[in-house]
Amino acid sequence: MSEYTKRFGAFKLVFLGESAVGKSSIIQRFTRNIFDEYQNATIGAAFISRIFEFRDDANKVINKVKYEIWDTAGQERYKSLTPMYYRNANVAVIVFDLTEKSSFTRAKDWISELQLYCDGANIRIMSGDDEEQTNDDAKSNSLLMILVGNKLDLIKKDGQERAVSNEELSQFVDEHKFVYIETSAKSGENIKNLFETSIATSLPSHMFTVEGGKQKKTQDSTGNYNIDLNEGLNRNLATESSQCAC
Repeated sequence: MSEYTKRFGAFKLVFLGESAVGKSSIIQRFTRNIFDEYQNATIGAAFISRIFEFRDDANKVINKVKYEIWDTAGQERYKSLTPMYYRNANVAVIVFDLTEKSSFTRAKDWISELQLYCDGANIRIMSGDDEEQTNDDAKSNSLLMILVGNKLDLIKKDGQERAVSNEELSQFVDEHKFVYIETSAKSGENIKNLFETSIATSLPSHMFTVEGGKQKKTQDSTGNYNIDLNEGLNRNLATESSQCAC
């Protein structure tokens, strides 16, 4: 077991957003590399756990982290349950549909709710600019928020118009200093980058350092972090009585 796992427990990521924006499809694309055009709506929440392996330049596994992914329902009737899913989360991914303006408005509501929760729980909201400046103790009590515009394929391939202009998005992201990524669960575009960014930005730096200060966190030719994924996967439907041991 890694020192990170001993000290901090599992790394927790929660997906939030309106129903039908593609939260489950993003997770399915990442964990199973599939896309279901007729994905059923999530009821309550679904839970996936995955092991991330960190390797050095010799491809030796140096460290492992258990990564817990919580897929929450977007329907209004489940809204009262959501706070118990994002409690003690390391990363919150707020998803909206690039072709549906109301989903962006709803994403803003999720962000406001998270900000209120963090303020009440004395949790620091970490911006995308904080990776180098935030120490390990602060990261252990911080929440990184990532804003995701999904269904990029509808704009690139199907020619649909953006419901939210680039100017409005840029202003909103700059104001709040969020990490912002546009994805397509259908094509897989930027899906791997989304999860690698969440790990690389929020994990304590000692996860990436071996004796002598050598960095474990390597990069490939595209600048993406070289994080290998264990193929073992555990997915089950979560119920109210079996939710996170927060």
